[in-house]
Amino acid sequence: MNRCAWVSATWLLLAAGTGPALAQGRVEDSARDAVYPCPKPAGAALLQEAAKLYPAKYDKNKFGCSADLFFEAAQAAPGDLALNVQALLVTTEYIDSINTLWDFDLYGIRQPEWAARLEHAVAQGRILDGRVAAGVPHDPTALAARALFQLSAGAKTVDAKTQIAGSRQAMGQLREATAADPSLLGGSALLALARLYYELPEFMGGDADEAQRLLEQGLKVAPKNPSLVRYAAFVQAQEHHVPAAKALLALMPDLQAEPPDLQNLVDELRNARDLSMRLGDEPLRERLNQRRDALLRQHPELLTRASTAANMHGGVDPITGKPY
Repeated sequence: MNRCAWVSATWLLLAAGTGPALAQGRVEDSARDAVYPCPKPAGAALLQEAAKLYPAKYDKNKFGCSADLFFEAAQAAPGDLALNVQALLVTTEYIDSINTLWDFDLYGIRQPEWAARLEHAVAQGRILDGRVAAGVPHDPTALAARALFQLSAGAKTVDAKTQIAGSRQAMGQLREATAADPSLLGGSALLALARLYYELPEFMGGDADEAQRLLEQGLKVAPKNPSLVRYAAFVQAQEHHVPAAKALLALMPDLQAEPPDLQNLVDELRNARDLSMRLGDEPLRERLNQRRDALLRQHPELLTRASTAANMHGGVDPITGKPY
């Protein structure tokens, strides 16, 4: 058994109580949960195990182990650049999943765990990123993979100045990648570029009109990508194009997903439901909620994204898992 997740001495000290107290401190030793057993088979079985664990994105330990095993396979085959790109993409997805778990930990109760997991995954991602950059600097998929890693890696752990610099670098990489292939990564590369254009201020390179153009292009090349459809609806709502926003949201209950992407579909249906509430469309909200509830019943292993609670307010008790 190989303990693939690694906890830095800093976070172990915090978990032991020798560092500053963290918000609400309900689980001061949560950094220990960033250490998980991860079998490391030999030879071809390594990649087989990584691929077997990959669909379980709802399980932070299985997903983390999958990312670790892809990294180990890439380390064993540094000349296999396609494998290294794949490992970087899986690592980035895992980082995104931890960022999301941190978002729903409203009071920072498990912050040491999330920080330790990110430290471990980002360190591996940087090794992969460097190898991919040196080996295939202008390959569209490699450029997109590197850009997505850049955006995810510092989302929780770097200062604003570093984030801005990373966003600008990622924007350039995504422009080059999507110019070569707009449908890259099922539309996710184009979505990431559109989000940068929409969310960055103009003086940093933002351009709302360009973002909308990219989203329109994305809906043509990847009309079944739930994240792209939902974000396009959000932008339409932000721009006060309510009928267009509702029309896009109405597409979402009919979207399907393979097992590795079911968690994302459920999450985006939640986001779409909340947006429909903001738009005041109760029938649409109910339709989106019914579809999401049906998926959760069919796949009880999926995360519901109930936020944690503290001091008897909101979400679920992080100790018992029950609602307050």
